Amino acid sequence: MNAPKIVSAVAVNWYSVAAEASDIWPEIAVLPNDTSWWCWGRSDWSAWKRRCGDADAVSCVVSTVPQRAQWLDFRSGLVVMSESFLTAVTVVLYESQDPINIGAVVRAMKNMGVWDLRLVRPCHYDPNRLEQIAHDTRDVVERIQHFETLDEALADCVRVIAFSGRRRAARWARHTPRTAAVDLLEHAPAGRVAIMFGREDHGLPNDALDRAHAVATIPTTAHFSLNVAQACLLALYELHLHAGDATTRIAGPKHAAGTPRMDEYERTFADAERALAALAYFKTRNSELIMRNVRSLLFRAAPDARELLLVRTAAIEVLRTIERETRKAVDAALADAASTGRAPAPDVATDVAVEPSGASEAGA
Repeated sequence: MNAPKIVSAVAVNWYSVAAEASDIWPEIAVLPNDTSWWCWGRSDWSAWKRRCGDADAVSCVVSTVPQRAQWLDFRSGLVVMSESFLTAVTVVLYESQDPINIGAVVRAMKNMGVWDLRLVRPCHYDPNRLEQIAHDTRDVVERIQHFETLDEALADCVRVIAFSGRRRAARWARHTPRTAAVDLLEHAPAGRVAIMFGREDHGLPNDALDRAHAVATIPTTAHFSLNVAQACLLALYELHLHAGDATTRIAGPKHAAGTPRMDEYERTFADAERALAALAYFKTRNSELIMRNVRSLLFRAAPDARELLLVRTAAIEVLRTIERETRKAVDAALADAASTGRAPAPDVATDVAVEPSGASEAGA
């Protein structure tokens, strides 16, 4: 029997899972808790229901391979995460020459959620030194296994991809780190899969490459100078992402606000136009065209509500600054006229109030 296609669906009962999945995917796999009987295809849902009955329908797989399996508990409606497929990934280092590189590989593994490291005839190293290089990795270091031959290290693996920049005369399946991750995780449900790296000076020899199902090469410039740990990190990063295990989330800005409404945009545009007009910016420019560009600029910038308010209050402050300076000029002219007994110049304005649109709403 071929491996099932497992669907991605979240629902609170098996009826809606069946209805949604069978309408989208032609092959569906469902496994009740108390039986190993699988049902296949849309026509089998009713047969499975008749065979197992509602009482037996307590969970089913609802995840997308090669991501980690998810089990939907029909009684609670909760999706329970199973063990990650990355637990089936093994890193094999062939004749490592530098303990620092071993420690750096351990650090990469811990960050990307891979735990099984196998060393084939490595140089001598101190496990405590590895932990100094890769902090908080004792759990990975304690699981390191040593092997005398590559065959022993790879014996339980169902898929092996070797990382090498060497050209070979033989026609070998070639991968990038990204396509290698897809390949490996497609085989992970069937057993252990491995990525293999060679010596720091010469890489993997031909007899080691002969034991790989495919070879992966990392695209670089002509410089082509990546050490073992860097290459391993790139490979593990792609596996981590493709397995759906990128669980670390970077917090957003501390003072981030929501998305602004259109009425907030319109008040900002109105006050910006008033400020530009007060500066005589439109004296030799087309105001309609300028404001259309201002709209386009702000819409493409996609500010949050707080950032948009900052733009609006800046426009309001321009208007208020012009008002203050105009009042100062008027007061100075009136004071000068009073002291000299002359009437103020006719072009001195006496009504200079500038009221921004909805200024009180801006909180400015």
